[in-house]
Amino acid sequence: MYENDPVHATQSVGKTQAKRVRTPDNAAQTKRDESIMDTNSSSIVSKRSVEKLYHTGEPEYFRYFVKKFQRRSPLINRGYWLRMRAIDHVVRTFLNKQSGKRKVVVNLGCGYDPLPFQYLGKHSLLCQDVTFVDVDYSLLMLKKLHIIASNPPLSDLLQGWRELSSQSGVLGRADHYLAVGCNLCDVDELDKILQSELNAEDCSVLFIAEVSIAYMDRAASDTVLRWAAGYDDGIYVNPRVC
Repeated sequence: MYENDPVHATQSVGKTQAKRVRTPDNAAQTKRDESIMDTNSSSIVSKRSVEKLYHTGEPEYFRYFVKKFQRRSPLINRGYWLRMRAIDHVVRTFLNKQSGKRKVVVNLGCGYDPLPFQYLGKHSLLCQDVTFVDVDYSLLMLKKLHIIASNPPLSDLLQGWRELSSQSGVLGRADHYLAVGCNLCDVDELDKILQSELNAEDCSVLFIAEVSIAYMDRAASDTVLRWAAGYDDGIYVNPRVC
């Protein structure tokens, strides 16, 4: 619907939200953060290319986040297909595994990736006791939620959906979905949110970091890895090194 819809992924949202003030100290970091967020635009177009060419006859979820379909080259399509297939295999294996605990799938630096909707829409029986958590910069997450709200095939999958104050970092939640606006460099804040909202220490947790830590410096990425490894029943996957 989005490919033929006037609603744009780049549309401004939250106009009443206070504007970020740039100072000499944070201007460089702000520019870096914006550059990282911009990578989402290219990635989601490539995934949409894979979805349309390799998954004909299946429900399409990437299409809502792309203004216009662009056919990528065979090399790019195959590379993204392999990455997407690897993530799907890991997630499906995790959801099928008997653990006796509630399961949580945390997508670190999710961008516009519609992974929760793919499973809630196509594999709902696997999601009975599962919460999908999307984590990314607050600005990017607000744009994503705006697109979701504008497209019923997505929003209808979020039973019990309610928007929440961005002040807490939790932008919204549903019965099986949690939207979090948080910089991955602040793992203390992210951990606090997961504990308060999901009591994550008592859950089986799958952390997915498709490309996010590749854009972080070594110290910050090491901190994320150590934090994720600290969960007693946690699994971390980075398909770029699979």
